[in-house]
Amino acid sequence: LLGGKLLNYGDAAVELLPLPRIPVTLILWFSDDEFPARADLLFDATCERHLPLDIVWSIAMLSALVML
Repeated sequence: LLGGKLLNYGDAAVELLPLPRIPVTLILWFSDDEFPARADLLFDATCERHLPLDIVWSIAMLSALVML
């Protein structure tokens, strides 16, 4: 749906392009004996130059919903 590209981070990772010039990276870490499972959602450092904070939040929510 968002044109993802697989990356080599964590246990699984994908880079999504919900909008042009706004890459979003989702990194999944599976649980093990020492650490619980977690997910990181990373934005390009330039996203704040292109979009207001409420739109960045909306993109984060859309990206998370697509991954469910």
